[in-house]
Amino acid sequence: MRSVIRIGQREVAVESNAATAIRYKQIFKRELLKDLAKLENVEDVDKLDAIEYTSKLAYVMNMQNRKEIKEASEEGYIAWMEEFEEADFQNPAAITSILNVWNRNITTTSELKKDQSPQ
Repeated sequence: MRSVIRIGQREVAVESNAATAIRYKQIFKRELLKDLAKLENVEDVDKLDAIEYTSKLAYVMNMQNRKEIKEASEEGYIAWMEEFEEADFQNPAAITSILNVWNRNITTTSELKKDQSPQ
């Protein structure tokens, strides 16, 4: 799933695919699904954690889109973040855009056929 999202004043091209969670873990040594699950209870999540998790996901998806994912690193992430203002990732619209791209990738679009014969 490819998309262009707005983060602050910039448009950022991102791509989410079956390898996104694996790449996230390779780069950041963290489980993407566990990190994103923490965001579900917004009242309990630390604001900086929300910025960290969504910005890391955006970085991975941006590197995938640029076909530079093999060069992605924590240092690269920090350099990438220096291109933005902190407020850019505090914007609910940016967070929603990032998560929407991820969610569209993991949501199935196929329909189960009702009249499947037993095998």
